[in-house]
Amino acid sequence: MAKPQPKSAIELGGVPEVLYRLRVEYAQIGRVSMLSHLDMTHYLERTVRRAKLPFAITHGFSPHMKIAFGGALPVGVGGLHEIFDVFLTERVPEEEALRALNEASVPAFPMLSCRYIPRKDTAASVAFPFGVYAVECGVPAAQLQLPQDIEVTREKKGKVKTRTFHVADYLPFEPFALGNLLVFCLQAKPEGSLRPDVLMQHVEGANVQTVMRIAQYAEAPIVDDVRERAQAYAVTCVQRALRDVLPATRMRAGELMSVHTTFQIGGPADLYCVPASVEDVQAVCAACRAYDVPLHVIGCGSNLLVSDAGLRGVVMELGSAFSQVSVEGACVFAQAGATNEAVSQAACAAGLAGYEFASGIPGTVGGAAIMNAGAYDGEFAQVAEEVTCLTPEGQVVTVSHDEACWSYRHSMMDERGYVVLSAKLRLTPDDSAAIQARVDDLTERRTSKQPLEMPSAGSTFKRPEGYFAGKLIQDSGLRGYRIGGAQVSEKHTGFVVNAGGATAADVQALIAHIQRTVREQFGVEIHPEVRMWGF
Repeated sequence: MAKPQPKSAIELGGVPEVLYRLRVEYAQIGRVSMLSHLDMTHYLERTVRRAKLPFAITHGFSPHMKIAFGGALPVGVGGLHEIFDVFLTERVPEEEALRALNEASVPAFPMLSCRYIPRKDTAASVAFPFGVYAVECGVPAAQLQLPQDIEVTREKKGKVKTRTFHVADYLPFEPFALGNLLVFCLQAKPEGSLRPDVLMQHVEGANVQTVMRIAQYAEAPIVDDVRERAQAYAVTCVQRALRDVLPATRMRAGELMSVHTTFQIGGPADLYCVPASVEDVQAVCAACRAYDVPLHVIGCGSNLLVSDAGLRGVVMELGSAFSQVSVEGACVFAQAGATNEAVSQAACAAGLAGYEFASGIPGTVGGAAIMNAGAYDGEFAQVAEEVTCLTPEGQVVTVSHDEACWSYRHSMMDERGYVVLSAKLRLTPDDSAAIQARVDDLTERRTSKQPLEMPSAGSTFKRPEGYFAGKLIQDSGLRGYRIGGAQVSEKHTGFVVNAGGATAADVQALIAHIQRTVREQFGVEIHPEVRMWGF
């Protein structure tokens, strides 16, 4: 006899239940990664209850919250983008639901986003079979080798089962390294999945510190997208590594670069660090090196254009904490964050001539050393005896004048990625009044001819051999030419200025137009002197 089938609510004369499926994305980080999947599900259910969301209840002999969870994380593995779906009987605004969930949760379980999805969408547990993992190792990950095959033995109810995993079958692309981070993607399959922690147990010499699932995908991911996510996670690793070195006031995430550049343009930097000592600088450099995170060094933010989209990596400011200037005999010792104006004033007060040319260059000694700054027939290489630097390997070294290999807007330090910490300048004794007179003359010439009253990065183009960039631009009829908020200065055509609300895209487009016009009219190539970050 056939078993009777249960009748629907409509057949029973009732009203079908209307439910709303809310997908919640959350992170499971820090110590809570040690929770089992069962403990985590219980916690999230309690969070929904505490948030007082109108959750639906299942029917039957054991009614419970109608909730479903994403793929389980092994104990000890964290997750940056985990999911669960909860069914609601009322449609609560997404922003309101997110706020209520975060108020009911703890910082180690931040709720990241909420959105409604169709009720019949793929189950959360199998919706994202591709998981991307970043494993922090105790050694550079590039030297590690994944095994070809792994044998896993499990015992259940007295029976021992052994299974062999061919690792390549679960990897949609080749793993890659970011310093000490090993990044790979594992595909979950119907017949079974290879766990990231089990895989790393078979990697010889890895010395695993942490394992984090940094992304999940419904389909095999594009490697460039994975790399972008991994680089963002690497920055968070740098931030974590520096928490005991730099206080929160000296390490800020998402800092707008527009407030740190003389152009007053630029989107957010991933992480902005302000070290207070050489040891702090070494720590920042070491952390960036450990996770292969780009490091950008800034002083006053002159001669710099930062992308509107911001900057991947760490920006390190050598500012007021590195601004000391001292004089001994005919030598001036200046830290990298000392402004050129401050060094010029100190030299003048001590009766030392030779740095007057730099008195109006809007930058620091560190920047002057890196790019061999110059003006009015003077340049940094003419007065520098040596510079003290931090190498990419973390060593403090003294670089002599000859070793610096200075040339027009170039130095060995820039080429090799050195961080300039200080400089020793050898100047010429002279009368202070005569020195000040020369400084005043140069200041008057700058003020009368250059658009110092408007935001800019300074002189925009390098001097082409045999020409002056400003004269070529002027003769091309581009004085005052404007794209968006970026404008060729009316006062000095060698400057691109922020005439109000300029974006980096405006400046880039204007620079390209200037280059093209000069090339077409005079057959001369002109190149930007301004450094461009984030493009």
